[in-house]
Amino acid sequence: MATYCTVADVQRLNPQRDYGSPGSKLGRDDIFEIIEDIGDEIDGGLRRAGFTLPILEASSPIAYALLGVLNALGAAARAEDSIFMQSSPNQSTHGQVLNKSYEGMSEGIYLGRILLYDATAGPILPKNVMKIADFTPTFALDDEW
Repeated sequence: MATYCTVADVQRLNPQRDYGSPGSKLGRDDIFEIIEDIGDEIDGGLRRAGFTLPILEASSPIAYALLGVLNALGAAARAEDSIFMQSSPNQSTHGQVLNKSYEGMSEGIYLGRILLYDATAGPILPKNVMKIADFTPTFALDDEW
């Protein structure tokens, strides 16, 4: 079970929800299960894109942080959907925005438009992607400014 975020991360994206409080439709355990499901979904997409798993915080802090945002977005969207599916499907505009953001970021990572610089392997990138070591500034500072 892959997880890149915490229940608190999901809570920050859905501040109007208090998971686990009396009267809440979703408890903290429910949110953690959603986080795990989304994490597994992310790992499946990463595998298909050619990444080597697992991606760990210690060895790939940048990739892990981006995947944490992705995991939280997906879990927050799914939590909103599950709350509103019980009464009135597709009524949460906030959930729809979260889901659109999750889908866009997922696609960007899997297609290589959002680079996980420190992750092992990944999608084949276009040949014109420059390595940072090859970068040469094209400006000069003028002493007489």
